[in-house]
Amino acid sequence: MAYDATVPPLVKKSTKIRVQSASRERTRLYFSDRIERLRQVHNLSYPYFRNRNITDYVEDSVKRFSEYKERPSYKQSWQANLSGTNIRDKCIGILSKLASQGMEAQVLSTNELSIFSMRKERTCSLLLKGAAIKNDDDYALVMEMLEALMKGTVVGFESWKFGERKVRDVIAHKVDGSVDVKERTIKDWNDVWGTIIPLEDCFFGNMYVNHIQKMQEFAWRQVMTFDEFKAEFGDYQDADLVLPRGAIMGMQSEDTIFRVSTDLDNDEVELFRYFDRVNDRFVLQAGDIWINPLGSSGVQPLIWTHKKLPVWSNVFEPLASNFICGKSLPDKMIANSDYQDKFLENVLDRLTLALNAPLIAPEGSTSLTDNYLTPNNIISYPMGASSVPQSLEIKEPSQASFNVYQLLEGRINNSSVSAEVSAGGGTANKTATQVSIERSAALELVSLFLK
Repeated sequence: MAYDATVPPLVKKSTKIRVQSASRERTRLYFSDRIERLRQVHNLSYPYFRNRNITDYVEDSVKRFSEYKERPSYKQSWQANLSGTNIRDKCIGILSKLASQGMEAQVLSTNELSIFSMRKERTCSLLLKGAAIKNDDDYALVMEMLEALMKGTVVGFESWKFGERKVRDVIAHKVDGSVDVKERTIKDWNDVWGTIIPLEDCFFGNMYVNHIQKMQEFAWRQVMTFDEFKAEFGDYQDADLVLPRGAIMGMQSEDTIFRVSTDLDNDEVELFRYFDRVNDRFVLQAGDIWINPLGSSGVQPLIWTHKKLPVWSNVFEPLASNFICGKSLPDKMIANSDYQDKFLENVLDRLTLALNAPLIAPEGSTSLTDNYLTPNNIISYPMGASSVPQSLEIKEPSQASFNVYQLLEGRINNSSVSAEVSAGGGTANKTATQVSIERSAALELVSLFLK
């Protein structure tokens, strides 16, 4: 998430960069500095993350969930490099149990003695159910729980979205295969709309609060291709000044007056949505260009009537009472899981050495080949050789190794839920009581998230 923030006194004439008007440029620089401050908060290391920043914390958790483990350079090709499936199995197992519950939001009346209130409850429940079907809330809830399990914190954005697009209706088919069409414009979406913001793209104004609405500032970073940006924001003010990273970098990294993230591809644009709850301000910056001024150089207010940050958050497990982020399930299991993988790697490496023991040969022996350990191979030596090669005696792993492995498996189960509950182990035909126990265990594990 690094930036090249070098600002030279003049832009080289070789670059095709156009800047905004002087009044807008002053405002752009001010909010660019505000976003830069949030980026610095984002990149700080925190004790609750074991001295990692948000990006590294998320990366470590996602790698374990995705079973990705890069082979270290010191390992040879014959050595094991395992990445266990325990973490992913437990996450998916918990999600499957929760998905089968068919959870949905409900509207409850506060006055059960009033007929009018009960009618409003039934009406609102029907409207809420219809909206849930349209917005595919069942799938959205599963994805939100997955985000919370995998990264410890789920952050969402809620707003109103209006979109339209042009379509062509076929009005006639001809014998030669051609068709007559008529173009019309349809509403692609005209309703409330929400999405999950990846935790690594959340720029919190203050990490040491327990509720996102207690923050003054929040910024959402979004990376999109230049074509996607033109399609969605092409009609915004000064959007024609926005260029992809490759077009504004020039031949040298200093050849720009803009802050440009180094993790972008050449055809990508970086968009920041900046929200200031206290001062009622909403700013859009794309490629470090301010694209939503109010009039000539005014700043837009928050466009939502509630005048709050248009985001919400929840955690899988709290890390502290005054910290916005939570602990992920992979990070909770990371120590036991990594040690289990390392232990099993050592067992397999030792077993490999025991089955393919190294040879001890006289100094100067040059007749040994790669096929020396081929079964039934006959190897001849010169008459009078003082000694012949011998295999190094290496014992196979003992039963104690497998006892330790089972102990590690038990520690992993204790840190989350057992394999019976999370991975659906056991017999194929389960009793109703067993199914109920598994669902209750899964709900208990994520009870804090669901509240």
